[in-house]
Amino acid sequence: MSKEKTVYLKPEIDYEKLANAVSTAIISANKSEKEALRKETEKHNKERHRSMGLIEYPVNTKLFRRKLIDFLNFFIGLKNIIFYKKEYARDIRMTYEMLRFVSSLALSIAQFFIWISLLLSIIQSINNQINPLLLLFYVPVLLFERFLNIMRLEIEAMENREVLMSFFSALMAFIAALFSILSFFKG
Repeated sequence: MSKEKTVYLKPEIDYEKLANAVSTAIISANKSEKEALRKETEKHNKERHRSMGLIEYPVNTKLFRRKLIDFLNFFIGLKNIIFYKKEYARDIRMTYEMLRFVSSLALSIAQFFIWISLLLSIIQSINNQINPLLLLFYVPVLLFERFLNIMRLEIEAMENREVLMSFFSALMAFIAALFSILSFFKG
């Protein structure tokens, strides 16, 4: 019987190279995923434009021509909204755009009322109808107004439909609660 010699190798693992390889793979996967999403969105937009009869133009089109085409597309789009056909309804994009618009509008109205109330308080303070120290109350109110502005900008840029639906539902619940509280004080 021959005795075989067993040799054990201790592999040297360069963890830094391994980490770099893993992070490079993750980054390239994210880039390809983003590129695929961008291409899909671009394809979807082109198909929607084509189905609605909108005029397309390349990115490097001159300013006057772009504005003219945008002007024409406005009227083409308006005609297509008035005479909406079933073939245009391939997805529910218009519904989400309307939710986005209503949410953004509600936040803009809240911002407007904050600024109007601040302006009226400043006028009353100048006319000595209220104590000027009460204007310090508006520091946190203006901070809240800035938060509303950030929320409005994020909603306008939002692409995730589930988050948009959640925000819209929460906003409508808040408005309903606000009106019910005001009705107790009024009635």
